[in-house]
Amino acid sequence: MKKIIILTTLFFSVLLAAGAVAFAFPYYFYSKTIKGEYKSRWYHVSDFDPKVLSPERVELEEPNIGNDDLWQKFQMKDTLVPLPVRNPFYFVAPILNFNKQTKKTRLGMTVYGTGLRKISKIFFVSNAVMNSELRSQELFKLPIVANILKSKTPEEVWMDMFTKQLGDWNIPFSEMAYNLYLLQLRLKLFPGNMISFGALNDSTGIVRLESKNKDYITELVMTRARGVIYSYLILTEENNRDSNVLRYKFLRDIEFRPGSKSLASILYKEFKALPFNKKVDHEGMFYLMSAFSHDLENREYLKQMIFWLERGEDNQKQLKPLYEFASKKYGKVFTNKLVEDLKVDPEILLKRNIELERAREIRKVKNKKIDDRPQTRNLSQEERYKERVRESKKVKRIKENRMIMD
Repeated sequence: MKKIIILTTLFFSVLLAAGAVAFAFPYYFYSKTIKGEYKSRWYHVSDFDPKVLSPERVELEEPNIGNDDLWQKFQMKDTLVPLPVRNPFYFVAPILNFNKQTKKTRLGMTVYGTGLRKISKIFFVSNAVMNSELRSQELFKLPIVANILKSKTPEEVWMDMFTKQLGDWNIPFSEMAYNLYLLQLRLKLFPGNMISFGALNDSTGIVRLESKNKDYITELVMTRARGVIYSYLILTEENNRDSNVLRYKFLRDIEFRPGSKSLASILYKEFKALPFNKKVDHEGMFYLMSAFSHDLENREYLKQMIFWLERGEDNQKQLKPLYEFASKKYGKVFTNKLVEDLKVDPEILLKRNIELERAREIRKVKNKKIDDRPQTRNLSQEERYKERVRESKKVKRIKENRMIMD
């Protein structure tokens, strides 16, 4: 009898221990995985910084913006961005970087403040679609886990990516599975040089990145709208009031809508309707830059930007990146007029001089053709009268001769 009792007790002890292990294993597995200390065939991710587990609060204090009438929105690619068109405190120049290997163009804007100091930059990033990661891990393929993940709406998943803490382990199994899914998404979507991240609102998240220049804050802003992720990158100078105004305007007022080549044509027509003084200023450049962003293979918009900016005043900082981009992509700078105090590479200066000399030669040939035409002397009123009398007498004699012959 004693043996039976001992064996029964031992059996239930083993059973309880096995049950305890089975119950505790998911917590152990989750705790180790979330610390980056455990990988298995069921779930494995590359090494990650613990910062990816904990979002931070995003602060957006409203500065003194001043007169909103000094700003105007222009659509660059898919981004409708407010720009200081008539604001005397800001000066804007384009950013155009052409990658010869990928054949792609990186588009952005540099904003200068007082003393032509660079206080802000914005880069426009191509939009993307957030693909499902339900088949990326063996764990997610388990029916019970798949049902948990499918019960979440895309809007809920997007919001939780920027707001949910993943470090706690004393949570239900369903939440463990969902947290591991969020970790997978964060590691895929957030850049590796991330410092922190958080939510701006229900649809927009901000990822702060390491900056090459420690005087600036670099932020990747991502907005989910209509199932598409729209992104832009902003650089803000720390402790600079004007730079913070720009950051606030970008984060508060930027909108997104699809661009197209037809929109480029509309913007070009709007540019042509501008008065001369706006065409040669950065307002005209904004229209042409916007048009070019929707049709990057149409060099005519680039040529027009250069043509009109060369006719304005103090546009050297705007012309420099345009010359450099044109030189790198097309092998020429499309110059039409000499611009003084232009700080560019000697190679670009040489190309400009060659193009200007060629343009002068073409003008000389055209002028020579005009000079070779028979010259007609301008007649006085009396001389024109006498000429008409002579012509009329000549016609009369011809008619009389015809009558005699008949």
